[in-house]
Amino acid sequence: MLRAFPHTARRGLKDARVRAALGVAVGLTLGWLAVRGVDWGLVAEEFNSFPVKWAVASLAVMMLSTVVRAYRWQRLFLEEKPHLPRMFLVQNTGIGLNSLVPLRVAGEGAQFALLTLRYGVRRGVALGTMGVERVLDLVVTASLLMAGLTLIPDKGDVLPYVVGAFVVAVASVIAIPFLVYLSAKPFLRRIPLIVSTAGYLTDLGKAKFAITSALFLTLGYWLLVGVCGWLLAVGMGLDISAFVATVAILGAIYFTTSLPGLPASLGTFEFAVVYVLKLFGVAQAASFSYAVGLHAILFLPPILIAVAMLLTLGVKSMVSGSGPQMQRSEPAAVKDTGRIGV
Repeated sequence: MLRAFPHTARRGLKDARVRAALGVAVGLTLGWLAVRGVDWGLVAEEFNSFPVKWAVASLAVMMLSTVVRAYRWQRLFLEEKPHLPRMFLVQNTGIGLNSLVPLRVAGEGAQFALLTLRYGVRRGVALGTMGVERVLDLVVTASLLMAGLTLIPDKGDVLPYVVGAFVVAVASVIAIPFLVYLSAKPFLRRIPLIVSTAGYLTDLGKAKFAITSALFLTLGYWLLVGVCGWLLAVGMGLDISAFVATVAILGAIYFTTSLPGLPASLGTFEFAVVYVLKLFGVAQAASFSYAVGLHAILFLPPILIAVAMLLTLGVKSMVSGSGPQMQRSEPAAVKDTGRIGV
């Protein structure tokens, strides 16, 4: 078995290299498709008259939406709740890391480590809240995309993707009670993380107000993201509604998270936005300029937060609970009760 470790490590490294190479190829190809045939003179005009005031307003709404998203996560904690600024930093650190590294689950790993190792959150609660967050996002975004189909004249090209997103959302909802059911089986009761996660999910199912408020906060978050895109569109003279901007952003995010790509989804995001806006009759040069500006507003804040956290704490300190900046309070109580040091 020990002899197999080097081979396994080499194979994992090789797979990572293959994924990285594939991501570069996909990102460059889709980026080229996004700019193929674009009138660069019109693009230059768009950027020369770039609406800084509108971009600042768009960024402000974007930051507000991230606070709503962090508050949504906080609502999912049923006992002692972490401070909202802590939720904000942990959440954006994970999102930023997912943008920076080829392996997108790195962000979730960092969030889990920060919650459990630095802040004393029980592992089942941490994993459960993170999972429920994803389910809520899937349900709301799939519903909004389904509603957005009514605005698209030619639904043939996008219908399979939207239906697929809706099916995944329904499956994710069904998976929660199924996991709780399986956790009672003898072969899974031996795994403490699964048992504790199922226990949290059972308790959450009884907390109707918490899950309902989290659902509405999820809807509010995504609508604010749409307003963020709409404000930038208004400043750039694009004749699209706030709902169309929301659909364009959701479509782009679904597309970029479904494919390997460059860091921060460079090229892939621009292609997706240009493609979606083309369905609504927006010219290529205008939609490409809009995609670049929107990309910066959506992706840069969490990336900067993730980099700041890494520089401030360091990778080892960030996941070990050591370091003077963000010590847990009352570590003994956290150890005894499993509650969060706040």
